[in-house]
Amino acid sequence: MRNPRLLLVDDRQISILIVNYHIQNINRTPRIDIKIAPMRDFIEDLRLIEKFRSKISFSKDEDLTSYDEKEIIYGGIKDPIKYFESVRELLTEFNELKGLTADNHFEQMYKLKLRDYQSAFFLMERTTPTDLMQLYPNKEIVADADDILGQIFEEHRNMIITYSLPPLKTEGLPTLPGETQQFKDTIREMIQKLRDKYAALFPLLINLNLTILYVPQRTQEVDLDNLARYIVPFINEALKPPNGFWFTGYQHLNRFPQHTIIQYQIIKIPRSNKDPENGAVRLVFGEYSPYKDCWSEIEDVIDR
Repeated sequence: MRNPRLLLVDDRQISILIVNYHIQNINRTPRIDIKIAPMRDFIEDLRLIEKFRSKISFSKDEDLTSYDEKEIIYGGIKDPIKYFESVRELLTEFNELKGLTADNHFEQMYKLKLRDYQSAFFLMERTTPTDLMQLYPNKEIVADADDILGQIFEEHRNMIITYSLPPLKTEGLPTLPGETQQFKDTIREMIQKLRDKYAALFPLLINLNLTILYVPQRTQEVDLDNLARYIVPFINEALKPPNGFWFTGYQHLNRFPQHTIIQYQIIKIPRSNKDPENGAVRLVFGEYSPYKDCWSEIEDVIDR
């Protein structure tokens, strides 16, 4: 007999898992806050953004479709690529001042510029509400993967899942004995390639979040909490992200880890017929922003 007090019968019912780790503020007693919502609410919010983007009129607002959909979708966010290029140029110009000012002053200012560089770098990789729209098809519109709309959807979906910085893409999950170590080595290799290619990202000066886009295997699924156990500790070990705020000198409490991801979110994506048999995982790094996650960003768009 099923326990009537259980909210979920199976962990695999969880399609999106968002975890925040708050250790910057001192609490009298540790606690865990849990919020749960039905997945249909998330999908309905995505469908609403789809209407905003396409300017489909609403029955009560038929005369109010002259809004700028880009402003609503993106708000005040700068073009990430242009913004990164400008920040990188400022970092290069400032580095040329080395030796022309006091060493201590230069080092502090350089770290500030370097932190801005890292923040701008990861802004280019963030998963946006419009990305998520492409990962959850509107079945009323995309009825058949072979029609033109279905093909466009598949192309966009594949780009979001597979496109990333080369060292941050991996496919396949450990399913057999001995594969966990191999998976760990794969992640270490990706981080090392990132380190070799973008030396200015190390050491990390920003609080880090991690988004995991997960396409399940055809024959079975991994619970999202178990998937986090495969990945998060290895990322902490390889990247050593700070757990405190930069402007406080990364002060941390005794017996708490000095280096940890502040937030991770795992998004399980419905399978497509063209997905790899063994599933796929895409890792997306970003700068942690308090009280922000993939769903809160969708709510921000709706508020605007």
